[in-house]
Amino acid sequence: MCKVFENNEEKVTKFFHCDDCGICRVGPKNDYFHCKNCGACLSISVKDTHKCIKDVFMNDCPVCYESIFYSNIVI
Repeated sequence: MCKVFENNEEKVTKFFHCDDCGICRVGPKNDYFHCKNCGACLSISVKDTHKCIKDVFMNDCPVCYESIFYSNIVI
């Protein structure tokens, strides 16, 4: 799938591949779920409360103009 270049084995185990996103994400897979409507992996803690907007993460952040989808910074 994805090619993660990391020499530290502890860090490598913190990545997971999401087939729906098509990329690798940082964090334990059990802490995330993929929302098919939003089009991204979200924290399990917001599963029942997040405001679901179709493809919302495919836009750039209106504040810093960075990609929301590809960011490794928590929203």
